[in-house]
Amino acid sequence: SFLPLVGPLLPWKRVVPPPALPGERFLAAVKVGLRYVRHSRPLQIILWRAVAFVFFTGIIFSLLPSLAIHHLNTTSEGFGFLLGCIGAGAVLATTFLPRLRARMATNRLLLVFHLLALAGIAGLGFSTRSWMAGLALFACGMSWLSVLSTVNTAIQLSVPSWVKARAFGCYTTAWGGALAIGATFWGTVAMRFGIRVAFLAAGAGLLLATLLVHRLKIEALDHEPDMTPHRAAHHPASGLDLEAGPILIQLEYRIPMAKCDEFRAAMREVRRIRKRDGAIRWSLFEEPAAKDQDMVAFQESFVSTSWGEHLRQHHRATMEDREIFAAAYRLDPEGRPRIRHLVAAWEEHEALLDRIWE
Repeated sequence: SFLPLVGPLLPWKRVVPPPALPGERFLAAVKVGLRYVRHSRPLQIILWRAVAFVFFTGIIFSLLPSLAIHHLNTTSEGFGFLLGCIGAGAVLATTFLPRLRARMATNRLLLVFHLLALAGIAGLGFSTRSWMAGLALFACGMSWLSVLSTVNTAIQLSVPSWVKARAFGCYTTAWGGALAIGATFWGTVAMRFGIRVAFLAAGAGLLLATLLVHRLKIEALDHEPDMTPHRAAHHPASGLDLEAGPILIQLEYRIPMAKCDEFRAAMREVRRIRKRDGAIRWSLFEEPAAKDQDMVAFQESFVSTSWGEHLRQHHRATMEDREIFAAAYRLDPEGRPRIRHLVAAWEEHEALLDRIWE
């Protein structure tokens, strides 16, 4: 099935734009990817929803052999039939899933397939014949493919291209971890209370998890964010080595007294983006002002690990991010803060106990 795809790709001459910056180092890139997940609320919602689904529905793959052998008394052919039912449900789901996505909001669609998986898992707990288990597995196959394909698509739309592979790496780790931990957990439950009890408990757990995570809305499929890279103006030549650092970036604002609360609220979103895209520290300082003073001085400061990492932050900003920055910048009558870049004179390596205390 891969061969028809290989043919058109062989003569393709892909045009690769020359990179503006050298490639990232491996460990630094991993840290930035984890930092992105930590500060990206849309991606966290997707991961939580995937983990909640896989932990409970993964019982199908971990305990189905035991159910088939000890309770359904199936032969090898019978077990193959049960696995085929999962695949048949998944194939059928591909035929109508696009139409359902066009008619239903993403979160309602996920709710429907969560409930379908719940019915399938509970059905396995009550099954006494292979055909009954086959119907339950058919429903599970439909829900499994539909939920995970929806989650995969949501990740594609929720993160910019520079971090997409790292986001999928975190997703695969979360997904695989939930499946492995769930298999261990449900195996332990089955050993103590029986296989049927384990399936019924997994169904009850999926119902509770569905009620909890349904409030976490996946917005990307219904309101696609603009993840187009924003081509920010390049820094003038500084002569700094790309490994020089850490770098302290200071932005100075002067905000009318009447708009200070609005500015503080806008800067919370700015903070999230700065830390998500690579800043290791961020702070906002305010100059004490008299009540009769018209303008208040604010200073935003954040730290990047190196000059090269700071330059990469400019390439990581999307059009949606720039709108958030612009909303904060417009509150300054000049329309843009005054910016300074400072490089560390030396890097002090503190003792481990001092760093833990801090």
